[in-house]
Amino acid sequence: MTFRTEADILAYERVPVGERLLLRNVLDLLQDSAARHANRVAIRSLAGTGPNDPARDITYAELLKRTIQTANVLAAHGIGPGDTVTILLPSVPETFYALWGAEIAAIANPVNYFLNASQIAGIMKEAGSRALIAADPSLFADIWPKVEEIRKAIPGLAVFRVGGGNRNEVGIFEFERELSVQPDDSLIAPKKLERDTVAALFHTGGTTGLPKLARHTHGALALAAWSNALNFGLEAEHVLINPLPQFHVGGSIFGALSPIANGWTVVIPTPLGARNPNVVRDWWSLVERNKVTIAGAVPTTLAAIMNVPRDGHDLSSLKCFVSGGSTVPVELIRRIEAELKVPVIEGYGITECSPAIALTVPGKNMHGTVGVPLPEVEVCVTDLDTGEVLPRGKTGMLNVHGPNVFPGYIAHDGPSPFRD
Repeated sequence: MTFRTEADILAYERVPVGERLLLRNVLDLLQDSAARHANRVAIRSLAGTGPNDPARDITYAELLKRTIQTANVLAAHGIGPGDTVTILLPSVPETFYALWGAEIAAIANPVNYFLNASQIAGIMKEAGSRALIAADPSLFADIWPKVEEIRKAIPGLAVFRVGGGNRNEVGIFEFERELSVQPDDSLIAPKKLERDTVAALFHTGGTTGLPKLARHTHGALALAAWSNALNFGLEAEHVLINPLPQFHVGGSIFGALSPIANGWTVVIPTPLGARNPNVVRDWWSLVERNKVTIAGAVPTTLAAIMNVPRDGHDLSSLKCFVSGGSTVPVELIRRIEAELKVPVIEGYGITECSPAIALTVPGKNMHGTVGVPLPEVEVCVTDLDTGEVLPRGKTGMLNVHGPNVFPGYIAHDGPSPFRD
């Protein structure tokens, strides 16, 4: 199921989204994928980029079990549906358990762990965080010292340490040990997950001051899981390499939740992804060894990997590149398509829209644009002064309307520019 023209999108939209998408929330998505692809590898987490470096393969069945256990760990510690759980983790399998488990049991709040401790604490206070899931130094050295500062700033915080072994420290719960004592087949305190139930708080980039916390609903995430994958085909044979961090909507929704909901395998190239210089250096080896079909990268990474020699590598599995975050230079797109004979799909999205708004269409000459709006997404450009809708080709303010649009910021809600 793919779309190639605006007529295709209009045809999809003749069936109301509520009737087309029967999966209403993140738990539905994970349960459905586990039922259809139990023994397929959902996440391949690479410790390094070399051929002899270890990898962890997490099947769909195991992913569902660990996510349910994570939800149960939170419930067992009194973290309820309206509580927020902040996550400070590099890209490892536990990151996905934590993110989706928190969305199922409470409200997840993945935060950029490269921020300083006071910035992270500020975001957590605004989010009302009651729990923190964070990485032991064995996973990433720079996170835990910040945790110690955060604990001083937010007394009473429940802290779960990932990768810490079986240490016994007052006020610290070892994540893996906590998982091991929880059931993996049912929720001990099920949260009512409606389409408008808040699943997560993602912080924006702070371009208008301090980062703002955008609410993501389960319904918007369920829609994104379907629509964000349309241009790539929904068959389960895809293998996507995702070098983006999971505190970013591109990495966690476009690069993880959407492919997982469609039965793909997501390859995580080391915990730091593209921030690890070896990932760019060994990119073509990673594509070859893991039989990657979809390669995702932001434009700067895309430009860097195209300057890495690829002679001698079998890249026959590769079907396309996907990029976003900023404009991909047209010259770079043309170079990739000429040299690799695969299309580049460029996307436009924002944190507030879960995240994709528009994608270019393979086989269409859309270079220099962001393509066409996704199904159920209405887009128009209006005059900055009058609010009048402008014709194509004119510059103004972009307006987006649809079930992918967030319901507002935490503590920053104001009147919506859209009216039904």
